[in-house]
Amino acid sequence: MSITEQEFKEWLQLPVTKVVRQLLASKRADLRNEWETSDPNEYLKDDFVLANVGNIGYCKGLTFAEQIDYEQYMTDIDDMERANEQD
Repeated sequence: MSITEQEFKEWLQLPVTKVVRQLLASKRADLRNEWETSDPNEYLKDDFVLANVGNIGYCKGLTFAEQIDYEQYMTDIDDMERANEQD
């Protein structure tokens, strides 16, 4: 099920959408701040490397959810529908 571009724009203007997107941006900024202020020597430790890989994926997810636009939404809907047709 897809929505129209107008519906998407209306969703972006909802107060709850704005608050959630601000929350996502804040979480991403907090994560970036942790990276920037961490001890550079920690990057070499195996535990840190594994955690960092997970955090990078988390950060990318936050960015996607925070910055999705209608074009990206439609691309993902099309991809999802194609995948469902193959199942």
